Amino acid sequence: MLEYGRWKRALADGRSCSTKMSKKTRPYHLAELFCGCGGFSHGFALTGRFSIELGSDISDVFCETFEENHFTESGKQPLALPGEIEKLSRRDLPLTFKDLGYFANGRLDVLLGAPPCEGFSQNKRSEEKDSQSGRVRYGGYNKYINDPRNFLVRRFLKVVEDLAPKVVVIENVPQILTHDHGRFGSDITARLEGLNYKVRSAVLVASDYGVPQVRKRAFFLAAREDLLKKVGLPGFPPHATHRRVNGNDAPLLALKSPNTVRDAIFDLPLSSDMEQGGKTPEFYPQIPCLSEYARIMRSRRTTPYNHVHRTVRESALRRLKNMKPGMRLEHLPPHLRTKSWYFNCYGRLAWDALARTITKSCNYVGSGCFGHPELDRASPCARRRMTARTPFKEVTQGLQATDK
Repeated sequence: MLEYGRWKRALADGRSCSTKMSKKTRPYHLAELFCGCGGFSHGFALTGRFSIELGSDISDVFCETFEENHFTESGKQPLALPGEIEKLSRRDLPLTFKDLGYFANGRLDVLLGAPPCEGFSQNKRSEEKDSQSGRVRYGGYNKYINDPRNFLVRRFLKVVEDLAPKVVVIENVPQILTHDHGRFGSDITARLEGLNYKVRSAVLVASDYGVPQVRKRAFFLAAREDLLKKVGLPGFPPHATHRRVNGNDAPLLALKSPNTVRDAIFDLPLSSDMEQGGKTPEFYPQIPCLSEYARIMRSRRTTPYNHVHRTVRESALRRLKNMKPGMRLEHLPPHLRTKSWYFNCYGRLAWDALARTITKSCNYVGSGCFGHPELDRASPCARRRMTARTPFKEVTQGLQATDK
């Protein structure tokens, strides 16, 4: 297999990794549905042990980005298949997998899926504070139980049935395990077990593994039972690698210090209202003690693309200007608050803390705690640094189109 560092350097320099591999060292072949720009797949690719064969998403732009940032073992771009999975899974997806040699034969090594999570997400919960009692009322959550997007996971499981991949990994918000009194989580496990998979599920916290963000996500890991007779199911969930901020970790645990917002974005050039990426690395600010995290995320060839901020409307700007690092909407004087708000909306990051959960709308300062610790703006590029989803060094063409 390709040595991890070599694969990573090749991606950092924008080159494909096309070394021929013998059958003995064949990488695992991977496909991803609901792929977005491909951050889930990219994490697997960075290990140097996976060849990304296919990605599919409803968005043409995301599929184009996925294609630009991934490589098969031969150095070619993977196949990107845009379209709604409800329609693709009936005809195009089976035919595509058949052309690739994976349909109904169990040859695909890994199938990833991160179905849309908006229908499960706690961010759909609204909050309204009573002016007299000061109590916060919550609303708007239960009506999302029947959100049609929640049932896309069942389309995904139909693809699992058709392909019989060796390993299946599903990622979603934690509420997928408790949604509708736990019915969704139990249904996913039962369906996979009915297809002869051994299934484990857990909620993982991204900061436990070095991501500078308080991000909890549910994962289902399923492996075909015939394979487990040979190798056994790996330990899941994996052990944490980093301490938690203000956590009470056992003193004997050799855990790394948590990465913070400062580690992630302090070295970034100032953002602009237009694309100015692609300059030589000399245009990075000179930071005396660059964090290990920033070194990993930097490109050795260019400054970051997509480091473009939106113009903040006047009402949002007033709120942001009155926020100190770490403050949220509820900390503002009453006349600056909105009448009602979504959970976790409006806030300013703090340099030496973790970011709160970063969502797809993070270039809108009112959609979450996305305000810069000092500047009165938010930046999509900083978002990617703090999620560690799309490595900073990649030219994500699709994001250039959507983030402006």
